[in-house]
Amino acid sequence: MKSSILNFKLFSSIFMLCLLWSCSSDPTPPSEPAKSSEKKITSFKLEASQNPILKDTNIGDLTGQIDEAKKTISIEVTLPLNAPPDIINAFLKAAVASFEVSAKATVTVNNTEQKSTKANNDFTKDVVYTVIAEDKTTVDYTVKVTVKARPKTAYVPTVIPADVTKLIKKISAGTQADAVLLIAQGGPFPALESASETKGLVGETLINKYETYLVHQAQTYNPGMNNSDITFEQAKVEAAKSSAMLQKVIEHFKGQNKKVYIWGFSYGFFVIEDLLARYEMKFDRAFLGGGRFNMPEKVWQTFSKGRNIGFEADAVTINQTSDPDGTIAFFSAALGQNRYTELLKDKDLAKNILFYFGGKDRAVGRLDKDELQFLKDKKTLHIFDEKIGHAISPENYKKIFKFISEGVIK
Repeated sequence: MKSSILNFKLFSSIFMLCLLWSCSSDPTPPSEPAKSSEKKITSFKLEASQNPILKDTNIGDLTGQIDEAKKTISIEVTLPLNAPPDIINAFLKAAVASFEVSAKATVTVNNTEQKSTKANNDFTKDVVYTVIAEDKTTVDYTVKVTVKARPKTAYVPTVIPADVTKLIKKISAGTQADAVLLIAQGGPFPALESASETKGLVGETLINKYETYLVHQAQTYNPGMNNSDITFEQAKVEAAKSSAMLQKVIEHFKGQNKKVYIWGFSYGFFVIEDLLARYEMKFDRAFLGGGRFNMPEKVWQTFSKGRNIGFEADAVTINQTSDPDGTIAFFSAALGQNRYTELLKDKDLAKNILFYFGGKDRAVGRLDKDELQFLKDKKTLHIFDEKIGHAISPENYKKIFKFISEGVIK
């Protein structure tokens, strides 16, 4: 009996030891990795690609200066010359920021999640960006934008270069070797458009067919004067140089025995009609769209004061309010003040030129009765689309392509 009890106790002891050994050999479960506490804004910008007015005013990207110790981000905006602060304030009211933050961190403004290039905020006042780390700790950065007036620079007149290649920017090589397409861009803008912008307006069909060039205008070739103390009277002289540049480029390619086709829309319309008024027509075909022969006096007078103005929905009634546009508006006024129904009255406009107008064009307005009579008297080839605004419909693109290629629209 005693032997059985001893055996039982021995067995129990061994069993407990095994059980303890088995439990102690279980693997320790892995502990969770510590969550990141990183929560920094590493870069902050207001980019022209996300805020078009920065491109239109030639300001460019605005990069924030980050003070990590104070947790502040400072941005300074220097106004274009003669542009009142409201041109920038309107943009700052809903500016889109581009930023980078620590890995695994998120960002909010007033408890609203922010994504780079996706959200706009009112930067006319300080904006607090809250950065939230993965471990839910937070830090606030205060973004402050300061608007400063640009110091005046002296106006330097444009000198047209002897080297024509300095007046053009190649957009495409084309497939037809004996012809070139010259583009007088709209605007007026302080810089030449990109290739993609040009293709979007002119159409890839034309640009792919012809060797295509953007032609400089006075304010794109000499951009410094856009932020200078230039006067309206000086701008009138400069605007005339834009048509002189175009004529010089036309003569250059005609000297190479090329067919020369020219295209102008919006401000480019005015540049080409100014060329028609001043020079012998040496091009082979020209398209002019989105412009006027006689801009209403109130419109060009408003431009001459450095402000932009357009038309109501009927494309006849002039807006009662205007927007600041700076000295760049002087160039619109310089050509807009001309009465081209008078300046072109002795010119043959019945061949090799196609005019295009929209009945709902709120940028330049609808043609008045005198302009319509002028088209009739000059027996011009023209398209007047009642339904269209300051744009070209796909159907009319086909007609324009046919005209440039063949000289007819039907």
